[in-house]
Amino acid sequence: MAYDVTYNADFNILATITAPLFKSTDPNIKLDTNATLSLANLMASHINRRCKAVPTKVGVAIVRLDSAYGSAPIQEFVKEKVANGYIYSVRFNVAWEIFGATIDVSSRIDKDQSALDEIKRNLEWELSSDFNTNNILFVTDYDAPKVSVKISDIKITDNELDEFERDIIATVRYNIGADFDGNGKLDFYDWYGELSKTNSIPTLKQLMFIEDIEEDTGETFRGFTKEAATKFISDYVDNRESYDDYMGDCLNY
Repeated sequence: MAYDVTYNADFNILATITAPLFKSTDPNIKLDTNATLSLANLMASHINRRCKAVPTKVGVAIVRLDSAYGSAPIQEFVKEKVANGYIYSVRFNVAWEIFGATIDVSSRIDKDQSALDEIKRNLEWELSSDFNTNNILFVTDYDAPKVSVKISDIKITDNELDEFERDIIATVRYNIGADFDGNGKLDFYDWYGELSKTNSIPTLKQLMFIEDIEEDTGETFRGFTKEAATKFISDYVDNRESYDDYMGDCLNY
């Protein structure tokens, strides 16, 4: 199905990485102020090489991760009290300014915390998996490096309505008298999703599938209920596998 159901978003990512170094009974060990090792910049360079020109799927978003840079604090020495001593670790930050991430229109990362959390969890897993696979920052027999991700400054770029969506708006107005007062695709999907909860109108999934059938068969769908849409699809779909896929999506919906 060629219908585009994505939007773009800009946001900032900050990954805080903590790598254990050694254990000691001394509570007063300090990192030499003359130390010049910058793990943040080294790690950013590694990520940029690994992700060069390859978009990465993290949760509901597809992002480019080849623009990482070391972010303050570049490096700090931290300790944690454990049995019989202290674990000393190095903590540093790697950051990204993400532009034009591609996100499924059904996931509003500016409103849906679960969608945002999914991006964070997936990115944490992506970085941790890279460290494990390449044996990076495993300098002791203690815990593996820990990664914590924060996302901020989200800016959404909505897309203009296309002919398919404008036709649906006109059909809704004609059949149930509801008007659309939004601007772009995201407003449209929110609007139609709310309408479908309280009215027996076809789901967007049904309407997209019907559009494909109409193009393939030349038939025209003239109803506007879920039941009529289901009957039209079952009457004219010519591929059992695609019908089963549709029904699975419909039941999930």
